[in-house]
Amino acid sequence: MKGWRSNMSIQVVDPGHGGYDPGCSGNGLEEKDLTLDISRRVCQHLEAKYKTDAKMTRLSDKYISLQGRCDFANRLKAGSFLSVHINAGGGTGFESYVVPNAHPDSAGLLQKNVHKHMGPILKKYDHRDRGKKKANFHVIRVSRMKACLVEIGFIDTDKDAKLLKSDAFLDDVAEALADAIADTEGLEKKVTEPKPEPDPDPEDTFFRVVAGSFQKKDNAEQRVKELEEKGFDAFIDAKH
Repeated sequence: MKGWRSNMSIQVVDPGHGGYDPGCSGNGLEEKDLTLDISRRVCQHLEAKYKTDAKMTRLSDKYISLQGRCDFANRLKAGSFLSVHINAGGGTGFESYVVPNAHPDSAGLLQKNVHKHMGPILKKYDHRDRGKKKANFHVIRVSRMKACLVEIGFIDTDKDAKLLKSDAFLDDVAEALADAIADTEGLEKKVTEPKPEPDPDPEDTFFRVVAGSFQKKDNAEQRVKELEEKGFDAFIDAKH
């Protein structure tokens, strides 16, 4: 858009629903809780692995209007906007949405990378990829940066709900989504400094005393005999 320039160093993650709007529910789960948990994990992975600033549209169980979410991201001029949701209706699997007129090098690229990085995770957990879809959802239509909405799984399907209760699954999904954002934005990876090797424990350190070097084995054996007669442990160590 004219006059619009994204701040590529800021990424916005939007936990769907919140407060008096719980979203969908089933199997002892509520969408608003899951989206907040997953979004936090996405931001943690982004900031741990990449040089970027990850922001969330809500940090707690609080209601934020759809327009308020867009306004937040637009004020920051974020590079990307990822809205996290949980599905319902008796299906199974993961899917994503961008607006119908999404540019292939903008929101379309983000959506493509979401499925690229989610692919191994879906295979690992035998979770269906329902595909890349398009819809005019408010948060991805009004947000001015690359915007994609993801539906992680179906809260009212037993198989999906079991995954949504798995800490390992949620963390793998979050890391994949973080990597998709980083891939799209070309984020620089942080360099992890190697940990220095600890100094050896003095109790584990031993010192060897050498009492001569000989070219003839007979002479070496004689020296060992002399040392043993004086009460010292001794042995021959041949070097070539």
